[in-house]
Amino acid sequence: GRIAAPARGHPLFAHLEPMVVQVGARHEGGVFHPKVWLLRFAGEGTAVYRFLCLSRNLTPDRSWDTLLSLEGPLEDRSRAFARNHPLGDFIAALPGLARRVVPDRARAEVERMAAEVRRVRFAPPAPFDEGEAEIEFCPLGLETSRRLPFGDRLDRMLIVSPFLSPGLLEELVEAAEDAPHLLVSRAEELDDVSPMVLQQFGEVHVLAERAAEEEQDAPAVAVDDEDPPTGPDASGLHAKLFIIESGRDATVWTGSANATHAAFRLNVEFLVGLRAKKSRVGIDEFLGPGEEAGFRSLLEPYPVGKEAKESDPTAEANEQRIESVRRALAAADLRFVVGQGSAAGTYDLALVGDVSRIEWAGVQARCWPVTLPVSFAHDLEVLAREGRVTFDGRSLEALTSFVALDVSAGQGTARRAIRFVLQVPLEGAPTDRLDVLLRAVLQNRERLLRYLLFLLARELGSAGSAGGSASDVSFGSDASPSAPVPLFEELVRACARSPERLKAVAALVDDLRKTPEGAALLPEGFDAVWKPIWDASQGSRP
Repeated sequence: GRIAAPARGHPLFAHLEPMVVQVGARHEGGVFHPKVWLLRFAGEGTAVYRFLCLSRNLTPDRSWDTLLSLEGPLEDRSRAFARNHPLGDFIAALPGLARRVVPDRARAEVERMAAEVRRVRFAPPAPFDEGEAEIEFCPLGLETSRRLPFGDRLDRMLIVSPFLSPGLLEELVEAAEDAPHLLVSRAEELDDVSPMVLQQFGEVHVLAERAAEEEQDAPAVAVDDEDPPTGPDASGLHAKLFIIESGRDATVWTGSANATHAAFRLNVEFLVGLRAKKSRVGIDEFLGPGEEAGFRSLLEPYPVGKEAKESDPTAEANEQRIESVRRALAAADLRFVVGQGSAAGTYDLALVGDVSRIEWAGVQARCWPVTLPVSFAHDLEVLAREGRVTFDGRSLEALTSFVALDVSAGQGTARRAIRFVLQVPLEGAPTDRLDVLLRAVLQNRERLLRYLLFLLARELGSAGSAGGSASDVSFGSDASPSAPVPLFEELVRACARSPERLKAVAALVDDLRKTPEGAALLPEGFDAVWKPIWDASQGSRP
């Protein structure tokens, strides 16, 4: 229930369906909130892993965030690195959080990475790469422990968090009273915190207006799963950072966890702690010397003395109503069922499920396939009453497993609304749907050639993936540096350096040849070039 609804549909959304696995938190009221990437690079020799721990979601927001990148080789050893076990345990636990059956291929990949990552020798980044620097992986929400991960000794701390819980702030401050702690957050969050709590910090700051300025065309996207249902603009402060000083050392904790009760008590989160000498990574080093350098130059003081803003109980009640409905819909046994339409080549797509037990009082809700405009939305009251809503006479491109839902409650300034996507089982769809959709997207030889170069691209910035018009693609050779990127050379290069890339090309070619329309997209003379290269990549002679 935390996937944002797209502004418009696209046929290629269908190819995302096998990639998305919906999960939930183990604790009642919590959400799945980590932002981690685990990438495995395999080629000749040892596999290399890269682990990214971010505060940024997979959204196009332009907020201030943190990103930690760790990289290292997979060691040829029987025993794991002890410090990697929490990371391995977190990856291994993911299939168990899934709301539906995890595909066998996805489960096998997760299990392999969970096992291998325990034997990866991750190197800490600068300035933690000197002396006896330490890395600590810290998943939250998988166990029942209620302890904060920051250790027993806390001399001084800096908290950077866009969202706050007064109770958690007090708990952190009590660990080291009278220390000159620092707090950085959003002004609207600080407005809701009692001055008595804020006065326990030596300094309280917000991001300076010049640092929070947003480009005019920035999209309005909710940036965090803990946001209020309406969500703030996708700009400003979104980083989550805790710097804890203990004696001569300092530990920098970064990841997904806000300074909230939900983050440390209910949600599934992920933090990484990096420890080194305070003189190199402490609070003062992070803030920077003076007002002209470092993070401090992006801050301005928050006036602590003013009274906390009074909340709107009606608006809060509406937020609770729509959040309750969101959770109930995410847990409901919904599915799309495909039937033959009345006209040739059309289909009837029905959303089926029992939502009659959801508390709908004071709530308005609509649903529609993400492949259709919102103008096709049906009231969920129909689904609650009849057990199904139908979108009749749709094309093959409209078939999808993603359903968009819009839930709102209240009127005027107290109105609250959310719009999100759920993935539900899709039953009765044609077995060749994905192949047909891909051919529909390619449409002509020009697009096919560009897609082939995309499959062969060595990196996102290569000429093959970025290059101009499809007329730039050729089978010839030209040594001119400004010449178009030839498909022949890209195929040969892939055969020599990355033959696994050719498997995607082979699969596409085989799919296209299943129909006369698809085969007609292949360029003239393609087989004469393609077959010898493919045979060579498979170890046979042309």
